Amino acid sequence: MTTNEQRTSAELNSETLPDAMREKPSTAGSAEVPNKEARIEEKAKVMDLVGHLTELRSRLIISLLSFAVASVIGWFYATPVLKYLSQSAGRTFVFVAPSEAFFSMIKVSLAIGLVLSSPIVLSEIWLFVMPGLLPREIYFFRRYVPFVIALFIVGLVFAHLAVYPIALQFFLGFSTEELQARLAVGKFLNFVLTMHLPFGVIFEIPLVILAMVRAGLLSVEALVKQRKMAIIVAFVVGALLTPPDPITQSLMAVPMILLFELSLFLARKVRPVSNEEVEKLVSGGESE
Repeated sequence: MTTNEQRTSAELNSETLPDAMREKPSTAGSAEVPNKEARIEEKAKVMDLVGHLTELRSRLIISLLSFAVASVIGWFYATPVLKYLSQSAGRTFVFVAPSEAFFSMIKVSLAIGLVLSSPIVLSEIWLFVMPGLLPREIYFFRRYVPFVIALFIVGLVFAHLAVYPIALQFFLGFSTEELQARLAVGKFLNFVLTMHLPFGVIFEIPLVILAMVRAGLLSVEALVKQRKMAIIVAFVVGALLTPPDPITQSLMAVPMILLFELSLFLARKVRPVSNEEVEKLVSGGESE
């Protein structure tokens, strides 16, 4: 049989044979490549997760150690702090449970430790979350977090200098010859925390509103429409976070309303930030 006859015979066989009997190109190699790539990608995800968990563990350890060391330091200053609070109240503290004095010292030590270790803790949080943030999120973190800390401190100072003395004088003013005030140290510390910490939080109101306006999540028009609701919420929050009397409730509600009005005034002077501005500022460009 000649070469041409062999070629013709092969072509006829290929046309007449069923599809299942024809020779098919091998796909083993092409199937192995996607599977190998999938395994590599899955392994990379696992390694990335392990790396994140390892970093989280190390940053938690650093934060907890700094808090523990700062709390130990705070233990040595707990007695002077209690002495200062006793002098501000004009009364000598007593304790009505065997463990009350000890746990009050612990509470003051932890509060001092939290204040002293807060720069390290906040730095560890920032270093952990920053790699996963978008440029817009990085912009708002860098721009507003320092003001968050500053306003919280301003709120605490305002509460200590303006609200705390008025509330303390108001409550101690009910003492008579027949009804003398004896201040239990644990209860008094709870009163001090109640009169200070909420003001640190409510002083963040202008910053939160301005950040949301800058982010395009709120508009000044919407805030103006909710002014009456804001007043109601201020008095409700004041009633929930302060002792149950109208004086301390008003001492918290009135500053909240004033801060809301200040936020409206400042919000009228800003506009939502554009993506171009974010990219410029995050990459190290000139600020506004």
